[in-house]
Amino acid sequence: MSLTDDARQMRAAFKAAIPAIGNSDPNPAVGAVVVSERGEIIASGATQRAGFPHAERFALQKIPEADLSAATLYVTLEPCCHHGRTPPCVDIILDRKVGRVVIAERDFAAEVMGRSVALLREHGVDVSLAE
Repeated sequence: MSLTDDARQMRAAFKAAIPAIGNSDPNPAVGAVVVSERGEIIASGATQRAGFPHAERFALQKIPEADLSAATLYVTLEPCCHHGRTPPCVDIILDRKVGRVVIAERDFAAEVMGRSVALLREHGVDVSLAE
């Protein structure tokens, strides 16, 4: 995908986050979209209230295929890599074999701090940080 395509899809991820504003507390309002190889959005999600799925997991659970190696996940905040009330989002990204992840913002929470990016890259996922 081109930078223009990435910017367009990231805007869709930010729009997907809108329902989470004021409803995902104490988690941040995060949006995610899963885009097919053809550039079509095949699922989207927003972080749910505490104890329920984060945006990435919510979107990926909507897709029946297990292998998403040709897909790109656009997410407004770096996926979590730690167990809290929910399993790590990095786990479902790896389980579903997402080929590429584009992240708008790094998560500077002590539990994450860039570890998700490193973990995804260690497992062969193409990770891009939006600039």
